[in-house]
Amino acid sequence: MRIAVIGGTGFVGRHIVDELTAAGHTALAVARRPVAGWHQGFQAADATRIHGLDGVIAGCDAVVWSAGSLRQSRGQTFHDIHDKGVRNLVASCRAARVRRVIHLSSLGARPRSRSAFHRAKFAGEEFIRRSLLDVTVLRPSAIFGVGDDFTTPLARMLRRMPIALFPGDGAACLAPVAATDVARAVRLVLERSDTIGAAYDLPGPEVLPIGEIYNRMMRAIGLRRPKLGMPYLLIEPLSHLFRSSPGVPFTFDQLAILEEEVAGDARTGEPTLGLDLARFTPEAIRRVLPE
Repeated sequence: MRIAVIGGTGFVGRHIVDELTAAGHTALAVARRPVAGWHQGFQAADATRIHGLDGVIAGCDAVVWSAGSLRQSRGQTFHDIHDKGVRNLVASCRAARVRRVIHLSSLGARPRSRSAFHRAKFAGEEFIRRSLLDVTVLRPSAIFGVGDDFTTPLARMLRRMPIALFPGDGAACLAPVAATDVARAVRLVLERSDTIGAAYDLPGPEVLPIGEIYNRMMRAIGLRRPKLGMPYLLIEPLSHLFRSSPGVPFTFDQLAILEEEVAGDARTGEPTLGLDLARFTPEAIRRVLPE
């Protein structure tokens, strides 16, 4: 199949392009600008512009929506990417007569979330599921892998600070899932027509309190730090103040997601798709962190 991966040069998109290519498909990475040293097929396009994707997906058998970021700016909000962008994608798919679409949403996306990211993800997901296209939705939890926005800034903070500060009392939970497993799930649902119309939660194989995530991170990088919880009332104003800094491990939206996320339900993709998901171990963390 010829498959356009919207956001294909991003963190998750790169893994999807690699997985599809390794399986013998032709993967076209679609993004606003090229990445230095990119050797796969690439097409420049802006999904946030009306008709921005029309010429890009023409002739494709399927489209994967993996565009997105956990950090928004004044120039590009969550609404621009995850809601407006998806609406533009649907219009372009109809114009190009491309029916098969895989949409990457987010575990816990909901209309009344405190997180603008989750609200926008929910709006885009609901719109595309009503589009009458052949859609499959995947809702991954926090994704870890090479170049992520999860383990890398957290490791940087732990190395720089004498105390491991974490939000709340450490009881909030995440179910980290590997980027390579998300990419494999995308390929599997693309290759199976029985997944059309379905939506699968995609948490990792373990539900971990944030305190245990910190423990595993510190073992991965060979550090010992005393852990100290910060009340959300203190840490949330700081996340607003430093929201544009890529080195801050928790944005306001990530904090809201941490408070709200549910670790999957009976429609999880692991048994349905036959996945064998990688665990969030110190060894796995070490493999994805920069030297």
